Amino acid sequence: MSILIQGILTGLVLSIYVGATFFTIMETSIRRGPKAAFILNIGVWFSDIAYILLAYYGAAELMQPFAENLWVKVVAGIVFLIFGLSYFLRKPNETVKPLTNNKKGIAVLFFKGFAINSLNPSVFIFWFGTMVMVVSNFQLSGKEIFYYFATVVGTVMIVDAIKVLSATQLRRLINDLLMSRLFRVTGVILMVFGLFLIVKAFA
Repeated sequence: MSILIQGILTGLVLSIYVGATFFTIMETSIRRGPKAAFILNIGVWFSDIAYILLAYYGAAELMQPFAENLWVKVVAGIVFLIFGLSYFLRKPNETVKPLTNNKKGIAVLFFKGFAINSLNPSVFIFWFGTMVMVVSNFQLSGKEIFYYFATVVGTVMIVDAIKVLSATQLRRLINDLLMSRLFRVTGVILMVFGLFLIVKAFA
């Protein structure tokens, strides 16, 4: 029971983190509906699970030099700048763009969520730091680690689903002006994050 409680608390901490992924998911939910936002979220969840598996199987030592590489940070920053600029320049008439069953559109949303989450160094640091804490401080092992991270990811999924559904309810209140401002806010946040990564790389 204590493992489950610790997992829920960790999941809640991660869920209330307001970063680039949060604003992207909220914007997608309002503009394209809950289905599109859930697919984007699935990409984010797969990214989280991939980092957890890497950390669990001892790949942290292999990934650490890669994550700290200057050019990796610069490329990640440029990707966020491109994402941000595309949002900032988006027009209000693009707000009504529901997701169809087009496989290409679904794949693009999935990989967009996966990329935005994977290229965020703070996500890398969070999961590897959490794995170290679980093994050294909590002294968990084997199935206990599985139960802990399963609870963390499950909590994140539930809270993310609530976020998506809550944002969807706001669609009735959104007009072109508000949507345009949302585009710009999301774009600025992504671009600032990208600039931060680039500056951090040379710091």
